[in-house]
This record gives sequence, C-alpha cells and structure tokens, in this order.
Amino acid sequence: MGHEYALDWLDRMVNELDPQRTEPKSLDEHQSRAIVDKAVKEEKRLILLFKQFVFQEQKNREIKNLVNQYISAAMCLMRTASTNLNYIPQKADNFRLALESILSCLNKVSAFIAYRYRNLVDRSRTWTLVPARLVPL
Repeated sequence: MGHEYALDWLDRMVNELDPQRTEPKSLDEHQSRAIVDKAVKEEKRLILLFKQFVFQEQKNREIKNLVNQYISAAMCLMRTASTNLNYIPQKADNFRLALESILSCLNKVSAFIAYRYRNLVDRSRTWTLVPARLVPL
C-alpha cells in the first residue's frame, strides 16, 4: 500500500459535501450520480487493495498499525459525514444521495477491514457494527 492515503477520494468527498461549505442545492442530478458511481467503484477498489496489502507488508506490527489507522480514519470520516447529513436541507436530495453513498462506501470498507483483519484490530477498543456505520463502544 506504500505511502498513499487509500481513503483520499472519500476524505475529499466528505469535506466537499459539507453543507456549511458547499450549497447543497447546487449539486445537480448528473453530479450526484457521478459521485454515487465513483463511490461504488471506490468501494471495490479499496476492498481489493486491502485484500492484497497483507502480502505486500512483511511485518505484522506494520500491518496491525495500518489496519487500525484505516479503521480510525474511516470512522472519523463517517462521523463527519453523519454530522453533515443532519445539516442538509430536505429538498437537497442530490446532495443527500451523494453523501449517503460516501457514507455507505466507508461503512462497507470499514466492515470489511474489521472482519478480514479482526485478529489485528486493537483490542483496547471495542468496535461494533450499527446500522450504516462502524462505531467504537
């Protein structure tokens, strides 16, 4: 996985789809659909990346650190996305759909990582799946 930040696009989308920064009604149906489609592709790309990365990393400690860093980063992004959803006006359906697709992608990727590498997840924190997101207890 090198030094790239695998969640970069999702991170940018969570920040760009902040209704306090971007006017929610400015996102048209075409733009929303493009984000939804990209989120589906991103989910597949990230899951494939996390399936393969264990073979690229030699040290168990490095793998454990990466697993926990990505789960933590994804959870922060999910909290931000969830908060942002609460500030979207009801009539901004395209904006809501786009942000929900980002949140769904983050949820599925986090769940995959947590399940696939469950023996590497930091046991000092208890993680649980709840509807639409992975959250610490």
